[in-house]
Amino acid sequence: MFTAGNQGPAWLVASYSVPATSKPFQIMFEGIVGNSFYGDLAIDDFSLTPGACPYSGRVFAASQAVA
Repeated sequence: MFTAGNQGPAWLVASYSVPATSKPFQIMFEGIVGNSFYGDLAIDDFSLTPGACPYSGRVFAASQAVA
């Protein structure tokens, strides 16, 4: 997932499927530091769950239902 610019005051919810592998892997989160609140980055409730994600690659506003 990649976003740029002002995303507004709402939290965004994203889901992404990671290809299955028996090798070690890393998940990286990257942000750019700014001189104001425009450089803010927040990650909350990160989890890994076995199986394919039915919503892979989609981004939702935190108030949207995903069913």
